[in-house]
Amino acid sequence: MFADELERFGERIAIIDSDGAAISYLGLAQRVDEAASGLPKLRTLVAIALRPELSSVVFYLAALRARHPVMVLPVMAPPGEAEVGFGHIAGRYPAWSPGLAPPVEAAELHPDLGVLLSTSGSTASPKLVRLARGSLEANARSIIQFLSITPQSRAITNLPLHYSFGLSVLNSHLAAGASVVLTDASVSSTRFWDLFERHAVSHLAGVPFTYEVFERLDIRSRPLPSLKTLTQAGGRLRPELVRTYAEWANERGVQFFVMYGQTEATARMAYLPPDRATSHSDCVGLAIPGGALSLDGVGAFGKPGVGELVYRGPNVMMGYATAAADLARGAELDQLHTGDLAEQTEDGLYRIVGRLSRFSKILGLRIAHDDIETYLNDCGLPADVAGDDQGITIATDGKAPVELASSLAIRFGLPSETFVVLEGRDAFRGPSGKPDYAAILKAGETRSVALRSAPDRAARAEDGIAALFTARFSNHQPAPTDSFVSCGGDSLSYVTFSLGLENALGFVPENWENLTIAELAALATTDSPAPTTSSSVTNDVAVRAAAICGVVSLHALAGAGPSSLDLGGGVALLLLLFGFNQARFQRIALLSAQRWGLLWTWFIRILIPYYVLCAIYFVYHKNIDISYLLLTGNYFVEKGTLITPLWFIQAIAQSTLFILILFSVPAARRLAARRPGDYCLLLIVIGIGLKLIGALILNEPALKHRTFESNFLLIALGWSIFFARRWPEKLGILVLCLVCTVIDWGESTLHLVWMTIGAAVMLFIPRIPVPSPLGAVIVEIGSATFAIYLSHVFVVHLIEYTLGLKAPIFAILASLIVGVGASHAARILSARLRPQRAW
Repeated sequence: MFADELERFGERIAIIDSDGAAISYLGLAQRVDEAASGLPKLRTLVAIALRPELSSVVFYLAALRARHPVMVLPVMAPPGEAEVGFGHIAGRYPAWSPGLAPPVEAAELHPDLGVLLSTSGSTASPKLVRLARGSLEANARSIIQFLSITPQSRAITNLPLHYSFGLSVLNSHLAAGASVVLTDASVSSTRFWDLFERHAVSHLAGVPFTYEVFERLDIRSRPLPSLKTLTQAGGRLRPELVRTYAEWANERGVQFFVMYGQTEATARMAYLPPDRATSHSDCVGLAIPGGALSLDGVGAFGKPGVGELVYRGPNVMMGYATAAADLARGAELDQLHTGDLAEQTEDGLYRIVGRLSRFSKILGLRIAHDDIETYLNDCGLPADVAGDDQGITIATDGKAPVELASSLAIRFGLPSETFVVLEGRDAFRGPSGKPDYAAILKAGETRSVALRSAPDRAARAEDGIAALFTARFSNHQPAPTDSFVSCGGDSLSYVTFSLGLENALGFVPENWENLTIAELAALATTDSPAPTTSSSVTNDVAVRAAAICGVVSLHALAGAGPSSLDLGGGVALLLLLFGFNQARFQRIALLSAQRWGLLWTWFIRILIPYYVLCAIYFVYHKNIDISYLLLTGNYFVEKGTLITPLWFIQAIAQSTLFILILFSVPAARRLAARRPGDYCLLLIVIGIGLKLIGALILNEPALKHRTFESNFLLIALGWSIFFARRWPEKLGILVLCLVCTVIDWGESTLHLVWMTIGAAVMLFIPRIPVPSPLGAVIVEIGSATFAIYLSHVFVVHLIEYTLGLKAPIFAILASLIVGVGASHAARILSARLRPQRAW
C-alpha cells in the first residue's frame, strides 16, 4: 500500500505544510514511523479528525502503515482539543485516539479493513462505509492512471480530507510520488490563491459548489500558469458550466475531468475524457481503469433505455457498518447499485438522468426532483430540490422570483401550495459542499422563514441590485450567481453602474465588479461605512476624468477647434485606459467562441453615436470625407475640421479589430490564457514593431500620431498594466510608457508629465482619496468620458465662434456639462428601448 512505500520517492517533496515548509518523502516516512511507534501495539480502530495539517496527515499515514483501520471523522473539535467521542459516530465504535489509554485486548476487526468513512461527510448518520486497504490502493492507482498524475504533479487541500473525494486527492498524489499543499484556506480567500501561485499547484479539484464559487471569483481570468489538471466530482455540474470550463481548459492546455463517484466505491467510478467534455457535457463518461459500468432494470423506470447504474471494481466497499460487530465482517459486495438512474449514449458514455429515491408522488403524479432542478437551471435559477409525497421544497440562490411557485405549479401540473421556496441555498450545504436534502426538506416542512427575515434595508438593497442588473443587461436574465463582469459589463457602463450600486448599498465594495448579485445583496446586511466628508475614487476613473478634462481644455485654449495635433497627453492616457479596460472587461469574451460578438456591442455602443455625430457634421457642412464613414480618416484627412478628433474612435476601432483577429489565432489565444504575462510581452513587441513600420511607411507629421500602428503600443501597455502584479513588472511598464512618450513627443512637452502621473497612478495607487463633493464630480465626468469626447469640439466651436465667447473657461465648463447631460440622456433612452423581460 502507498503508506508502506513512502521512502521509495526519496528526497522528492511530499508535503508542503501550512507554514510553507517542504517535507520530503524520506522526511515524511521518518515522521510517520515516529508517530506509528506511539500507536497501540494491539490492532485497534484509530479515530482521527483529519485536518489539512502535517501532524494530522502523519497520524493518518502512521495508522495505515501500522495496519490499524482508520475511522476518518469530520473536524468537530477546535485545534488542540481532544478529538475523541464524536457524538453518536465515534461513541458507537471501540475507537482509540491519542490521549486515551491503549486497549488491553485486540478488537474484532477484519484483517482487510482499512478505512471507515461517513457516507455524507457529516455526522448526520452513524452508518459508515467499510473500505478495504486494497480498495484504497486500487482506486488510487486507477486515479493516477486516468488523470496522469506524476511525481511532478502538485495538489492542494481545498476539499475536506474527511470527504472521500478530498481524501482520494491526498491518497492518489502520495501514491504517485507527487506533492500536496496543506491548507485550510477557502477557495474564496486571497490566501488560498497566494498559496496556489507560490507553490505552483498543478491539480485543482472541486465539487459543483466549488465551481459556483470559482465563477463568483472569476478564476477563468486568473493566469494560473501552473495549473495542468482540473477535476470535478461530488454531484452534477450544470452542463453549461462543464462546457464553459472545458473550452477554457482547452484554450489553456489544461486537462478538465468531470468525474462520478460515491464513497461506497472509495471515491471515483467514472470519468469523462477531456476531449468529450464539450460535446457530452451532460455525461459522467466511462468506467475508471479496472472498473465496469452497466445498467440494471432497463425499461422499468418509465423511460426507454434507462436503468439503475451498477458499478463493478476492486474499489467497491466491503459493506456498511452501523455497530462495532460490523467491523469484523468481510467483503459482502462485488458490485455497487448506485441508486442513480442512467442511460448509455450511442458512443458508450453514461449519462445520469435521475435518482431512484428523488421522487415525490403527489396527486398521483410521479415528480422527479432532478427534473425540477434541471428546469430551474435552464431558466437561469440554480436550485436544490427536496421533497416527499406531501410537498416539494426548493432552495434557491439569492432572491427567488415571487411567482416561482406559481410557475412551477403550471409547469408540473400541481397546486402552487405544493411548492415551498427557500432563499439561501448555501445554508443547506454539508461540509463537502453537497446539498443537504434532509435539511432542505425539514426547513420546507416547518415553513421556515429564517432565511427570509433580512432587514428591510437588505431587502430594498437586493431589489435595487436585481433591478440594476436587469436594467443594464436586458439581453439575458441575470441569475443570482452573475456578476458585472460575467454579464459582459464594460468600461462604458462601469462608472454609472457603480453609482447605482452605491445608491442600493450606501457604499461601493472593493472588487464589486466580480461579486455576484447574491454576494452584493448580502453586503446590505452589514453596516455601511459611516458618511464622511471624504471619499475615494478608483485610479482608472480619476485618470479618465483628468485625461478628458485635459483634452477639452487644450481644444478650448486653442480656439474654435484644434489648431494643433499636440493634444497635451490626455488622449495618450485614454489610449492607455482603453487597453487596460480591454484586459479588464473583455478578456473572457476574447478567449471564448463568442469573441466576434464584441463587434456588435461596439456597433451599438460606440459606432452608432459616432455615425450620428458624422451625420450632424454632414448636415452642418454639407460635406464629409468618405474616409470617416469607412473609419479610416485617421490615415487620410488633415487636421483642422470639427470632427478631426474622431481619429481617436477610428484608431481604437482598428485596434479592436486587430485584437479580435489576434485572438482568433489558436496559438495566440492559448498563450493569452496560459501565460498572460508572456502575452503582454507579445503585445508590447507587436506594438513596437507596428510603430517602427509606421515610422518607415508613414512619415507625414499631421498623421503619424493618429494612426493605429502609432498608438497600438499604448494600448498594449494599458493591457499589461492590468496584469502587472509585482513591483519590477510595474516599474518596467512605467519606463516603457515614458520611453514611448519621449520617442513620440520629446522631453519638453506636457505629454511626459501626463504619462508619468497617469501611468504611475494606474500602476501604484488603486484608490485616490478626495473630498466627497469632488469625488462626485470626478465620477460624473469619468462616467461621461465618451460622450464628452464626441461632443466637446462642437460645444467649443459653438461657444467661441457662434456665440463669440472667447473665455475658454466657459467652453470647458459647457463641454463637460453637455457631455455629462448627453451621457445621462443616452442611458435613459437605452433603458426605455430595452425590451422588458419577465422571469
